[in-house]
Amino acid sequence: MKHEKTLKMLILSAVFAALISVSAFIRIPLPPVAFTMQGMVAILSGLLLGKKYGTFSVGIYIIAGLLGLPVFSQGGGIWYLLNPTFGYIIGFLAAAFIAGSIVNKAKEPSYLRLIAAAITATASVYIVGVLYFCLIKILYLKETLDFSYILIYCVAVFVPKDVAGCIIAALATKKIKKHI
Repeated sequence: MKHEKTLKMLILSAVFAALISVSAFIRIPLPPVAFTMQGMVAILSGLLLGKKYGTFSVGIYIIAGLLGLPVFSQGGGIWYLLNPTFGYIIGFLAAAFIAGSIVNKAKEPSYLRLIAAAITATASVYIVGVLYFCLIKILYLKETLDFSYILIYCVAVFVPKDVAGCIIAALATKKIKKHI
């Protein structure tokens, strides 16, 4: 029985890794950047699979991309480590773990708990993403950054899409969780 559950969760982890990969190419092209659905799907993996398997699914996705599979929105390969936006992808690991941790504290999580978990997870993506962005821009690319630029282009433009994604992820979790 335990082995069957483990196998089921590993399969679901692989499915979510594939879904995160596909969601990188579902783009909404709005200025100044194109929006993808990767963050929402990474958070959904934590909400549905829990911190262990949700994080594992994101890890599979990241490893596949770094090994050269074109699963990131701009392709794949080890060079992606020098892409200023790679920090957001790393942030997906934290997001899945945090979302899964918050949700696992309740047997039947409420919509409020699910939305709080998704918003907290999204905040972790912003924190990791912005820090990595700044490190690469300043240390590797030798650029100077303005705080307002970072606030607008690394956070503010994404907030409406991410809040909507948090609500969608919470609603989807409520509907799907009982079937997993």
